[in-house]
Amino acid sequence: MPKNSTLKPATSLLALTLCLLSGCSSGKTHVATLDVPAGASLVALDVTNVRGSVEVRVNPRATHATVESTAAVATRDYKSPAKDAEIVDALGVNAEFASVEDRAVLKVVSTSQRPEADDQRIDLKITLPRCDGVSIDNRGGLVMVVGASGAHTITNRLGPVEVRTNTPIVDPVTLTTTDGNIYYQVPPGSSGSFDLATLSGECAFQNKVTDVQKDSYYTRQALSTVLNAGSNPVVARTNAGDIRVWVIEDPVGLTRMYKKTVPDFRDLLFQDGSQRYTRNLPDTAQRNTDYERWYNIK
Repeated sequence: MPKNSTLKPATSLLALTLCLLSGCSSGKTHVATLDVPAGASLVALDVTNVRGSVEVRVNPRATHATVESTAAVATRDYKSPAKDAEIVDALGVNAEFASVEDRAVLKVVSTSQRPEADDQRIDLKITLPRCDGVSIDNRGGLVMVVGASGAHTITNRLGPVEVRTNTPIVDPVTLTTTDGNIYYQVPPGSSGSFDLATLSGECAFQNKVTDVQKDSYYTRQALSTVLNAGSNPVVARTNAGDIRVWVIEDPVGLTRMYKKTVPDFRDLLFQDGSQRYTRNLPDTAQRNTDYERWYNIK
């Protein structure tokens, strides 16, 4: 949604709880459809996923929103159908449309009775007839958004981020992950003040369609430039991974089979202590000044 717009308390609410009913112990899938509130000229998406993957696609031919959720066991030390069923049964998903006047937000939230456990996952596949803004918070898997417009705010942990759209983006964008590649692909007409940085990897900016680019600065691990005189910030951060930006004629058509980087388990040793600044970003806590420009995202 436009950066200056705000959502007031909903005057109408279309809610649907996606009950993950008992099924096979290895995983349970539920597909639900929700009608987009009548008269909504702007539709945004807000997703919070406890652990897993999030795939969002815009299909202009769709007549409603679809949320497919699969609850499953992420890892196992040994086969135990009873334990697997216990893990899956502790997971749930809620989806609802909140609307006010001509604006609507689809809120999708996964929950777990064991929120810190790493042996669980919920994979979400969301289809919308339109999407004018995206906010996603995820852990432990791929976050992919295809075809959305407006502002994007995506926070991931231990997983890659991919944004592809054929609609020009002229709104603020923030893409962060602790470990994983970041891909941002937009068409002609997009703008932005780009600020890219990785602690371990490479930054690249491929502009195939316009010469209106200035104030470029880059090293292997940091890159900044201004596209089409844009004042909208486009910020990308990763601890371990590459950051790739493409400005091309068909951004949605550029796909890749392999998106992930393999995290080094030794990196997880630095979640706390004097080396914490090398692992957690973004973070408002005081940091070593050498890293301040990477982590202090405003």
